[in-house]
Amino acid sequence: MSANATLTIDAGASVVLAGDKTFLVGTTGTGGLTTVAATTSVAGAVTHPGALRVGRLGILNLTSGATWAQSGDMTIQGVGNITAQMTLGTGASLTYSGANTIKVQPPTGNFAGISRLTISGNLTTSQGFEAVNDASGTATGQVLLDNGTLKLSASIPTLFLADGVGVDATKLALTNTGTIDTNGFNTDIAQIITGTGGFSKEGGGLLRLMAANTYTGDTTVNAGSLDIADDAQLRFVTGATSGSGNNLFSGSGTVTLNGDFFINTSATDASALTSGSWQIEDAASLP
Repeated sequence: MSANATLTIDAGASVVLAGDKTFLVGTTGTGGLTTVAATTSVAGAVTHPGALRVGRLGILNLTSGATWAQSGDMTIQGVGNITAQMTLGTGASLTYSGANTIKVQPPTGNFAGISRLTISGNLTTSQGFEAVNDASGTATGQVLLDNGTLKLSASIPTLFLADGVGVDATKLALTNTGTIDTNGFNTDIAQIITGTGGFSKEGGGLLRLMAANTYTGDTTVNAGSLDIADDAQLRFVTGATSGSGNNLFSGSGTVTLNGDFFINTSATDASALTSGSWQIEDAASLP
């Protein structure tokens, strides 16, 4: 395809790709079915046992009604200062059953490119998210949970790994209110969760947060258990006046607090601090 090509898989269409081919969106990689420097839009059904790679200048959009079954490896990685991005739109779904972790990783070297997976639809996975390369600049690999659902189909030791020596791990960021559904399974998030949004914890099983999280939206535990591990934290931001602010910890599930509540009062009037009150917890069970 040409450098400005666009590939569209319409609603009602069903595409089964060869298992020995890489479906490449962008300019990184060799061989296989490629859409070079292109936008690929999917509204139909795709089944792919081979590798999926979104590379430099690549944009892969799954729109409402789209389904994608991915059983080969999955990688989103830009090059240099260029972004690579994949979006699961509202009403779209992707099921990942590959043997390896999903790689959403920054470009290698001293660059500023962003590799991003945005979840506004539904992503079901049996594997965690990982970056295995060294980004010495401001580049990042990010999973943005934006009103979508991240659901487990197996217990995963670590859903998001912490940064390692020479490795900037994949970051989880929250916008609006997303859902993490453990679906009867257990997992840990070792990476700091950032963003202005919050999340709802659904499904049986255990979700353990292990880092000093900085996201500032609400946390709701509707089913199963949420464990704030030792040395981990949840952050709350009080508003200017008594009772104002956008943080609440609530739900009918079980919460275990071994970590810390960090309360940021920098936006609060001094007079309100002396006489005001804020509710930050309304959980049914808080051992």
